[in-house]
Amino acid sequence: MTFGSVLLSILWLILIPVAVGSAFDFGRGKREKICWSWLFGQLLLWSAFQAIAVFEVKKGNSFPELKKIYLMIVMISVAVSLLITLIRALIRKKKGESVFGEKDVSIASYFEGESKVKKVLSILSIVIILTEMVLLVVLSYADGDDSYYVAETTMTAASDKMYFALPYTGREIPLDIRHSFAPFPTWLAFISVITGTVPVSMAHVMFPVISLPVTYLLYALMGKEILEEKRSELPVYMFFTTLLVLFGFYSYMTPEKFLLTRLRQGKATLASLVIPMIMMCLYMVLKSLRDDKKTDFRIYILLFMLNTAGCLCSSLGAVLCAVPPVLCALFSCIMYRKFRHVLPLLASCVPCVLMAAFLRFAV
Repeated sequence: MTFGSVLLSILWLILIPVAVGSAFDFGRGKREKICWSWLFGQLLLWSAFQAIAVFEVKKGNSFPELKKIYLMIVMISVAVSLLITLIRALIRKKKGESVFGEKDVSIASYFEGESKVKKVLSILSIVIILTEMVLLVVLSYADGDDSYYVAETTMTAASDKMYFALPYTGREIPLDIRHSFAPFPTWLAFISVITGTVPVSMAHVMFPVISLPVTYLLYALMGKEILEEKRSELPVYMFFTTLLVLFGFYSYMTPEKFLLTRLRQGKATLASLVIPMIMMCLYMVLKSLRDDKKTDFRIYILLFMLNTAGCLCSSLGAVLCAVPPVLCALFSCIMYRKFRHVLPLLASCVPCVLMAAFLRFAV
């Protein structure tokens, strides 16, 4: 792993998603907008990859062809998003408004009241996150499922073929529908090839180390939404969140354990990032219904992309990502007697329905 591959990994895993997501202009203030931009951008790129990869794999096309198409889509997405962002910034500047819309909330405002306690908790949270990042590298190990997922990533990057052989034995097999329709290992293969990183190093080191702090930033966004008017308690929320993740290995199959040890596997990304973000979006929908306000349409777009990304991560995503929006639509109708949100919530589940249909009827 070279210094150049590290910089390219940061470019592809952080900067490009932020650039793509900047067009959505979601959030309050510069720092919050950057976090939301990463989420929108990464989910849009994952959704595009899922849509392309499923058909490319089904047609039996090669990995270089998939790589060429996806790279073209990424470049177009970045160019269009930056153009939209630039035009919006010029319009706001002409009107005398802030380029980022709403003014940033001062970091100092989070430490009002018991400032010393909150400063200590914030520092401890950062220390725990940094410790977890170090442990991700120092204590990285080969999980049993790596014999399939990481092996599939390595085979794809090395052979330029996708899902042509069983990773356990290397023998050629008919198309494995269940795994090939959730091509997260193929996406990791693309990232490793485009950054010049060995697939195993990308899966075990670069992707988890970069993704972990970003995931915590998204958890902080969740905290802001949940705390609402008590955002000054965010340091307390983040401290206990990091602590629960650090000591979350109370069972073999926990989201906390997956976050720290198996983030390279799609099902871990599904459990640690995609599903929590779905729950946050549904919380924002319910909050707007409670306050009798119009729900931002970008939340429904985000839900649609989250469901698509869930299908990319795991075939189980077709069920696990679709159930919460459907239940939210049902129970909110009972609670608030409002129906304007039902159709958008059900529409966000379309990728999961299509995925389930492909899995059921694909031959």
